[in-house]
Amino acid sequence: MIDPVPHAKASRNVTAFKLLFVTNVYPPIRLGGYEEVCFDFAQLLTQRGHKVTVLSSTFRVPEGGLGGDTALRMLRVKSNFRLSKKRRNVFVLLDNLFTEWHNARIVREVIAREGPTFVVVWNGGFLGRHWLTVAERSASVVYYLHDTWLEPAMRPIFRPVRPKEMSLAKWLYDTGLRLVCAPWSGFLADRTIFISRSLQGEYSQRGVNVGRTPVLHNGISDELFPFRAQHIVARTAGEPFRIIYVGRIAAYKGVTTLVRALQKLRALPGLAQARLTLVGALQDEAYERALQELTSQLGLNGAVELSGQLPRSALSEAYAQHDVFAFPSEWNEPFALTLLEAMATGIPIVATLRGGAAEILRDGHNAVTCRAGDATDLSQKLSWLLTHPTAAAAIGERASQQIRQDHTIQAQVSSFESYLQRQRVRQAEFAAISLAAH
Repeated sequence: MIDPVPHAKASRNVTAFKLLFVTNVYPPIRLGGYEEVCFDFAQLLTQRGHKVTVLSSTFRVPEGGLGGDTALRMLRVKSNFRLSKKRRNVFVLLDNLFTEWHNARIVREVIAREGPTFVVVWNGGFLGRHWLTVAERSASVVYYLHDTWLEPAMRPIFRPVRPKEMSLAKWLYDTGLRLVCAPWSGFLADRTIFISRSLQGEYSQRGVNVGRTPVLHNGISDELFPFRAQHIVARTAGEPFRIIYVGRIAAYKGVTTLVRALQKLRALPGLAQARLTLVGALQDEAYERALQELTSQLGLNGAVELSGQLPRSALSEAYAQHDVFAFPSEWNEPFALTLLEAMATGIPIVATLRGGAAEILRDGHNAVTCRAGDATDLSQKLSWLLTHPTAAAAIGERASQQIRQDHTIQAQVSSFESYLQRQRVRQAEFAAISLAAH
């Protein structure tokens, strides 16, 4: 079930565009937040009078397809998508070459058929590179970057010296691919939007000239995530404290640290019955086993609940049933959608300041912050929130007010429309100059 975004008013004074969205994953197939944002944009832009076609992959699509699906699921993902490096071999490389050819052909055909004003690329990770060349040569392309997937395509075409960390087979494949995929016009700062200043900085650190690229933070629907009366101030005496985590269940997300922090938290007076709910998809079976072993070793059997993924429409109620939202990410998270959604509901938050989170969180104002990877610090911050319910609720309310004022999906889409409008004007100006020159 795909949760619809509430209806948006039609925008004014904006040219209607024909848009082709390209993304490796699209709802109801979900891995993270970027595909949810892509889905929200497709809905709202369509409601505002634009024609949006979504081209995605067959990743995790059942044989019979997805009922009521409007996306074109025609692209292939590379064979090593979601696989460990140990499982890669020469057959995987050959299959990936076929993926390169297949996706380039599909992109060329869809662009020719749809005639889009813009191709908007959301996430092309594991779709190959040759289709980028095809798209650049066939249409006007705009990149809305939510992670570093595009960085490999910006490396030099030919590296005569094999890097020490790269196997010979991988180097030969990489070199051949670069020679087959003719240089495309490249990463251009005037056609790219970053989801956060943090991500923009990562590209810059990797040698990309980001110029004056715009940053457009995520926004959320305040109708899907309304402010709720907080459980932390309405608890009945003796009721266990409940902590919730929402996101990919993986070590780099800080989940291991969070479980260790729970064990330390339960050792504190009055918090022995504290519980943790983990909502989201597990990274893989190996991590699931490791997590179960850790939970058992720490004496947390029955205290940690794995709820799996929930539809977005159910998340608001899940937050309302818990006392604190934990966001313990240990990597440079570009700009987490779940963080915004939780903040909108008013649930008190404890979070690290890795990546884009540092751009909106202020310790003691709209969140309580902790050090990444430090289970002791995390447990102490959780303890403070749980034992100071009035102050915690005030922090949550300020966070909710901030999101409703500065981070709505409607405002995000309006800014995107304005960006496309400016791009269209620049195209017209460039075309006029070229015509005059001839």
